Amino acid sequence: MNPAQVTIQADALAEKFPGVSRDRLIEIAGEVASSQPKPRKPYSRKEVRPEHRCCARVWGTGSGNDQCSKAKLDGSDYCKAHAKKHAECPEPCQLSDDGKRIGLFAGDIRKPLVGTDSSGKWVITWNDPDLKEQMADEKAKGTFQYHPWAPNSGELARSKKGQKATKATKATKATKATKATKADKPKRAKTPYFCFLGENRSSIKAELQQGDASAKISQSAIVKKAAEIWKGMDESARRPYFEMSELDKADKIAAWNAASCTTLTLATGWEHAPVASADTQKDWETQSPLLLQAEEVTVAKALAAMGDDTDYGSSSDEEELD
Repeated sequence: MNPAQVTIQADALAEKFPGVSRDRLIEIAGEVASSQPKPRKPYSRKEVRPEHRCCARVWGTGSGNDQCSKAKLDGSDYCKAHAKKHAECPEPCQLSDDGKRIGLFAGDIRKPLVGTDSSGKWVITWNDPDLKEQMADEKAKGTFQYHPWAPNSGELARSKKGQKATKATKATKATKATKATKADKPKRAKTPYFCFLGENRSSIKAELQQGDASAKISQSAIVKKAAEIWKGMDESARRPYFEMSELDKADKIAAWNAASCTTLTLATGWEHAPVASADTQKDWETQSPLLLQAEEVTVAKALAAMGDDTDYGSSSDEEELD
């Protein structure tokens, strides 16, 4: 930031902090300017001249005419990665017994395009008219054969790909099944504040519109006004909404109990009530009402899941702003 920009920034600070001296404001503006990171220059790939490009062939468009775009090393015809592959094996279309590609798999751009290994089995299906015709002739003669590990075509390669797809499908189904299981706790009840907001949203909106029904009022403005009203209410005015919150909490627990075959009360814990069947119903009268089955949760955990009644924060689980 140049001195003129520092001065402009200091003038802007002077409006907000009239009690700070001019010299101090300029000093602060200068410190802020010096602490700001410099903008990064946009990345652009350095263009490699044709005579300096790596001579390895790459798949690219699949035509067989695509060349590696990286620069070749000094004293080599290939870039660092392809030089290592060339040292491993210079011949194209080579596969290991477990299907791994060996050496310069796609070959050298300066040499004729090849789609078969040394035994004549097809490994790469190039989008090349001459090779397509050669494949068609071999199929007509009955001599055509894919390498078992030919990418996307060989028997072993397709089998392995199918196994991966099956595993992915099973994992997806397992995830969906986990999500589909019932919740291990009751849904969160509305807080007293959100009960108040739900009951008075329309009237607050009308008040903000000031008689103009077509006026657009944002939800944030409604919530802000509701919070102001709520904070000004005394205990007696708030009591009905606390009662509504307790009723909503009871409804949530009842719904959860019905789904999980569990009976839970707000204050006394477990009621002496029958559960799913006579086989699972025991002599509840002779047992402590707080004895839990292995699959049940404690009263404390369930009530803790309901949240604090005095929480004025988000209630996204129960009410979305329309």
